[in-house]
Amino acid sequence: MANSGASQGTQAKARWDASNATTNHAHAFQLSADRAEIVLSFGTKTGQDPATAEPIVEVSDRVVVSPATAKRLAAILAHAVRDYEWRHGPLGGEALPPPTPLGRRGRAARTPASLTEALPPRGVELLGLVDGLGVHAVLERSFKMFENTLLPNRFLWGFKRDAVADPARLLATCERLGMSGRFQEAFRAGLADANIVFFGFEEHERGARYKAYLEFGDRLAVARAEHADAPPPVLIYLGFKWDADEPTKGSVARYTCHPGLTAPQMVERMRQAFYGGASSTSFDIARAIVARAVERAGPDRFLFFETTEDDNPRSSFDINLYNAQLRLEELYPQLLEMCRHFGVSSERFHAAYTPVRSTLFGHVTGGLDRAGKDFLSIYFGGEQGSAAR
Repeated sequence: MANSGASQGTQAKARWDASNATTNHAHAFQLSADRAEIVLSFGTKTGQDPATAEPIVEVSDRVVVSPATAKRLAAILAHAVRDYEWRHGPLGGEALPPPTPLGRRGRAARTPASLTEALPPRGVELLGLVDGLGVHAVLERSFKMFENTLLPNRFLWGFKRDAVADPARLLATCERLGMSGRFQEAFRAGLADANIVFFGFEEHERGARYKAYLEFGDRLAVARAEHADAPPPVLIYLGFKWDADEPTKGSVARYTCHPGLTAPQMVERMRQAFYGGASSTSFDIARAIVARAVERAGPDRFLFFETTEDDNPRSSFDINLYNAQLRLEELYPQLLEMCRHFGVSSERFHAAYTPVRSTLFGHVTGGLDRAGKDFLSIYFGGEQGSAAR
């Protein structure tokens, strides 16, 4: 199915009338540009100049677009070509640029020893499998608090999907971790459309859990291109989570992004959808964290997600605040308030916090977890734009 970018100034929705359209096949194209417009000429090779041996191209169509429309078209075409090559194999002709590692340009991503020195054996096994893929993986870590509980051993490694040429290697990793056949089939079905793959591990009150996520970031780019005025909600992440000891116990999480919301709109949506329209301590803490990010980066640079899982009461929000470039230590008052609210001892909190206090803060999540408990989680250490949980 073809995607198309709406031109600048059109309404969010348009009815396309193709009754008078003609179809021409082009063997060649040429591009010219100035400050105001970009011109795409399409044509067919009809012969060769006998004097110079240069091919002769007969121009059949010329399309003039604004630079903003050309940018959206380029993003959609790049997605279409990449998707084609993933499904059908590499195309000939000019090579596409090599995939860029998920980490910051020019810096090989690595896992800081301070973040993994206490990693449990199952987490070490997962890290070994990710290392075995030979990818540049970015580590994101988190801790979760709910009543009288702090869970600090939560790790997530993310990398670009096309960094692994053979999708069978990703499926083999899922199988090694005990992912059920049902989940493997769903993971396989979504893999071709994914931009980024994440593998994760977390300890919980009764044991440990593995995770695998697919990120569909291009869907957000397309939604913004086609509905510039009011992008609709988009399913961006699909998460598969299963018990490390009993892999048949698992759930599928769906993360829907609501693009276009300002920070005040995110806070109000959070209040209405997850806290019954009233203030609560958890809400106040999350609101204070968002306010701190707004002070640093303004109200329009963040993303808001809502999450549900199959067969359990989870209903939560996730606000990605990486663009604020805050460090965990800048949120120390809010983190201490989390401890007081959930009854977590200062000693236990500081044992988890002190080694990572200078780490880049990422996002805050809250609401009801899969056990129906009020919770807050803090994610940190990943790169800008990283948002899955």
